[in-house]
Amino acid sequence: MCSKNIYEPIAYPGMNVKITENGIETVEYKYNLKSSMKSSLWKAKWIWLDNKIYNDYQNSYFTLFCKKEGYKFAIARFRKEVILENNIKSIKAWVSADVKYRLFINSRLCGRGPAEVGGDYDNKDPMNYWFYDSYDFTHLFKEGKNVICAEVLLLPQVQADYSMGHGGFIFEAEVEYYNGKRLTIISDSEWKATIAEAYIAYDQYDGRKEFFGWLESDYDDSKWHHADVVCTAIGGRWNLIPREIPPLMETKIFPREVKMPFTELGYRLINYHSLLNNNNTNNTIVLPGAPYTFWLDFGKTLTGFIHIKAKSAAGTKMIIGSEEIIGKSIRNETLIFGEGLNEYESFYLHSIRYLKITISNIIVPLVLHEISVNFISYPVSYDGDFRCSDSLLNDIYKVGRWTTQLCMQSYHMDSPVHQEALGCTGDYMIESLVNYYTFGDKWLTRMDILRTAHLLEQKDGLMFHTSYSLIWIQMMVDYYLYTGDSLLLNELAFTMHILLERFETYRGVSGLIENPPNYMFMDWVSIGKYNLHHPPRTIGQGYLTALYFKALNNAIFICNIIGDKENELHYKGLAEEVKLAFNKVLWVEERCLYCDGRNGIVPTKENKWLPEDADGIYFSQHTNALAVLFDIAPVKKQKDIMKNIFEDTTLIQAQPYFMHFILEAAAHAGVFEKYGLKQIKRWKSLLDENSTSLKEVWSGFDCDYSHAWSATPTYQLPSKILGVSPLKPGFEVIAIKPIFTNLKWAIGKIPTPKGLIDIGWSYNASSLEMRISIPHSCRAIISIPVSKIKNDYLEINNKKILIKNSFISDLCISITIDKKSIVIEIPGGSYNFLF
Repeated sequence: MCSKNIYEPIAYPGMNVKITENGIETVEYKYNLKSSMKSSLWKAKWIWLDNKIYNDYQNSYFTLFCKKEGYKFAIARFRKEVILENNIKSIKAWVSADVKYRLFINSRLCGRGPAEVGGDYDNKDPMNYWFYDSYDFTHLFKEGKNVICAEVLLLPQVQADYSMGHGGFIFEAEVEYYNGKRLTIISDSEWKATIAEAYIAYDQYDGRKEFFGWLESDYDDSKWHHADVVCTAIGGRWNLIPREIPPLMETKIFPREVKMPFTELGYRLINYHSLLNNNNTNNTIVLPGAPYTFWLDFGKTLTGFIHIKAKSAAGTKMIIGSEEIIGKSIRNETLIFGEGLNEYESFYLHSIRYLKITISNIIVPLVLHEISVNFISYPVSYDGDFRCSDSLLNDIYKVGRWTTQLCMQSYHMDSPVHQEALGCTGDYMIESLVNYYTFGDKWLTRMDILRTAHLLEQKDGLMFHTSYSLIWIQMMVDYYLYTGDSLLLNELAFTMHILLERFETYRGVSGLIENPPNYMFMDWVSIGKYNLHHPPRTIGQGYLTALYFKALNNAIFICNIIGDKENELHYKGLAEEVKLAFNKVLWVEERCLYCDGRNGIVPTKENKWLPEDADGIYFSQHTNALAVLFDIAPVKKQKDIMKNIFEDTTLIQAQPYFMHFILEAAAHAGVFEKYGLKQIKRWKSLLDENSTSLKEVWSGFDCDYSHAWSATPTYQLPSKILGVSPLKPGFEVIAIKPIFTNLKWAIGKIPTPKGLIDIGWSYNASSLEMRISIPHSCRAIISIPVSKIKNDYLEINNKKILIKNSFISDLCISITIDKKSIVIEIPGGSYNFLF
């Protein structure tokens, strides 16, 4: 039996987690890339269950998309006792497992992993590398006997799970004493291993089969078998590389409300308020009788692991259902209690606003010590902020920030409900932009870019969602502009060339994309019998060709940065050809729009994800927005096209995902002031349906409510309303070009690699006031429309300057005035402006 909490949230050294009304964040945590690296060669060996005893529990299918016949689910447990001297100076450890592990030292949960390797939807092949995790365990070991324990999941259970085809666990720790002595602890055949019989399936646990106390140093493991060595760390099945991101942050969250649907049976749930505050002196009791159901409301959508602690008679059954919307079940877990005190934490990462609890076979009173969620996300700090005079926009910003955080785990998720493998680059591009403007982290996006590059190289440039492979190049450019890190561009140029060589073969006689494997992914929109998830050519050709054109221009930009003149010229030639063909083939003058595609001379060869050619001509917001955003459309036509995009309701309409591109196009064409906020306020319908995290679509599909591709307003508001963007990579030079719309005021902060940008403005009939603070190592170029200036002078830090043509002032670097705007260049520092 367990007497203390086993599954407490992991507290990593230096990572302080703070819960506020805004959310959950770390405080002053700094990630050190070097801490992820193992500086010496591996000595440890990959180990697994004894093959002679557990022959049926050795192998694994590679991914969830493989055939599953012949494989058996198991959770393996490992134990190792070690004796340490006193005066321990430091203990560094490196750990990995296939598929997932939970690690314990001296009965304390201290590690989870490994990070996901990436992969793609419908992929049946393993990746050619595997991550290990790095830890500082100095604070967990002690003089004398110590016990290291691990639980390892065999077989992938969600789309993001991968395996190298065999169960495995590896552990190595380097102990350094103050007297200079060193000791290396390694996984080898001296470790003990067995199957955790209580885990019947990934989501089914039978506590009657649990061997309690196995984490304790005095546990008798004499009936356990010695582990088998599978292979060495070097040159074996798993090609180990470091995860170059920090560990995830964790904290415990208790319910905020108990909801009882059958109030007449409320007497059977005694002291239920104790569930809300973990009052262990006055536990909640469920009285014997018929099955009993109640809901726990956690107040907002969370990502985490369900934690249960209860005292029960053997055989009492609890079904735990996770829900984002009450009554809409996502996944159930079944827990059968053993006799006495039980403790359980799910292996599955849930998205939870509500837990539906159904208890049956209640023979004696069931004592509920705790039902909580061990919240987990990437460690973020709310360095960025946005507020304005419109409270709805403030709410939309915050919910987008929170939804993005839920999807930031050890990779950017499409959602914690789906947990798709790292093939949804459209999601991750938007999430990364939101992250840059709210949290200011670069490491997770960097690692996702690298993981996607591994996939593209392994698959010769092919991804399941054809359009998403092109967006990967956009992620590279966005990352470079935000961080200034050109090394990544050099490193991945080879992969970019592989991808673009593939797309060059997709062009047809028209000069457009004509023969790709499919036109996925456009949007979650149904048009007649077609779904724009995988549209026919006449709907998908235009938007995919536009994305290809942008990828070519991004490649031109990258080649220029890295000094690859030959490929730069090659891509320039291709881009010019594609642009000419796009305008020639797809422009429809009488509609002042581009159509979505044309059938070719040769009919499309139909496949599962590529429908037959469709009759007719289609027009969408999607193709036309991209034509404007990427300057395929002539500048003189762009405003008219955007007017039609927003006002012609006969066009195929975009869901929240593609609204990102439409809002970007509006800003590019100079019409965001007219249309932008009206479009962003459409997010009110999503908040009305779920006020704490964002739904995947406006309507029309059964979907999740934690989808961060819908979070683009959280990027749009600070980047457009406050007008902040990098003019030179790494924010060496900052562009500040606010769009004032009809708001009275707006303020915010944007984190950058150089430091924090603090900006705000207020606007009324008599004046425009701005305050700007930028890092001292930066310069900023501020652009204000002449139409917003109310006086013939401006004030900078309370000093008046007469507005005239172009001149230099000792208060700034330069001031330039033309018919459209006044442009002020300032060095780093703090400024107050009055226009």
